[in-house]
Amino acid sequence: MKTLLLKTTLLYVIFFCSQISFAQNLTLTGKLVFNSAQPIANAYITLKELNIFAKTDSAGGFAFLNLEEGQYTLLLKADGFISTEKKIKLNSANLNYVFNMQEDFLNLTEVVIEASSKKNENIIGKVDMQLRPLSSSQDLLRLVPGLFIGQHAGGGKAEQIFFRGFDVDHGTDFAIYVDGMPVNMTSHAHGQGYADLHFLIPETVKELEVNKGPYTTKYGDLATSGSGEFKTLNSLEKSIVKAEYGAFNTQRAMMMVDLLGNKHLFSKNKENLYVAGEYRYTDSYFLSKQHFQRLNFFAKYNGMLNNGSDLTVTASTFHSTWNASGQIPERKVSDG
Repeated sequence: MKTLLLKTTLLYVIFFCSQISFAQNLTLTGKLVFNSAQPIANAYITLKELNIFAKTDSAGGFAFLNLEEGQYTLLLKADGFISTEKKIKLNSANLNYVFNMQEDFLNLTEVVIEASSKKNENIIGKVDMQLRPLSSSQDLLRLVPGLFIGQHAGGGKAEQIFFRGFDVDHGTDFAIYVDGMPVNMTSHAHGQGYADLHFLIPETVKELEVNKGPYTTKYGDLATSGSGEFKTLNSLEKSIVKAEYGAFNTQRAMMMVDLLGNKHLFSKNKENLYVAGEYRYTDSYFLSKQHFQRLNFFAKYNGMLNNGSDLTVTASTFHSTWNASGQIPERKVSDG
């Protein structure tokens, strides 16, 4: 009887210890996103009950190891987003979570500056765009340290670029890309590398990556002084309609419309489809009224296929007319 009782006690001890060991080996994984799909990097997640924290990677992912089952409270913090708390119930059936955060551009709590030996780049993000008024996508280039642009022939001509001591003309020594598509025209009467960005609606731009110098070889032989790559939004948080009026009879109307919402076209995974349009008119500040008009249209589809591949399709076009001043002397016109 004593032997049987001892064996039973040992079995209970072994079972209890195995349960403790199992309970302490749960791994909580998660991901922080905004607009339901875009990852949030370098965010901090605090597990309040244990006073430990994790930091998200470039894909927005994080993990906590060796946790027991139970109720936990997660404090989510990220620059440019509203801090929030999330209560979760952790068990073997609930180990992975996705949290969607709301943007808050003007209430930043901290600024983190990190040096990297792998890249020589300058990222112009959505926060910078929100704080700077923009009339065209080329105005985004003004945010780059050491880069200046000028317009000397009216709004229908590509801006002149000056960068790090280079007179880039209209793009001959500065490579420009939009979602991987080269904008520079390698053969053009005005100059090899002429780059006109007026087809790009500024509100559709998510970020601008600028590389200084000719060291980033993927941008080709036109990146003598540097390069700039625009990346457009994959999805809209909400539809937008905007109307603006300013000096010199300047008028602008813009709209961005989400066409899918929670619907699907080609797969059961997350899909996004939106269109954007822009109309702009101005007489400008020239002696002779410019009567500049520009009409833009942009559409983009982005979706995850069943095999995990990402499919993106974009369509863009624009048309502009204007009276350019200062090209020929008036006496030549009078002389016929």
